[in-house]
Amino acid sequence: MEKNSGVGRSSVFVAMEMALQQIEANGTVDVFNVVRQMRNRNPNVIKSEEDYFLCYQIIQSVASEEENYENLKY
Repeated sequence: MEKNSGVGRSSVFVAMEMALQQIEANGTVDVFNVVRQMRNRNPNVIKSEEDYFLCYQIIQSVASEEENYENLKY
């Protein structure tokens, strides 16, 4: 995970919070668009492939643990 003044870990956390809110509201999530929205404010967020992969792993983990997310599209 990239570390630009703590941006790496913090940005993954914020992205996942936004993604979970999107899931609750729509039943779907688009990580690319979540990150794009974040980059409108700060271009240094989620810059590495590792950060993206971690985001998808977290979503997959949450989806597999929650019955409400069994039909989740991501």
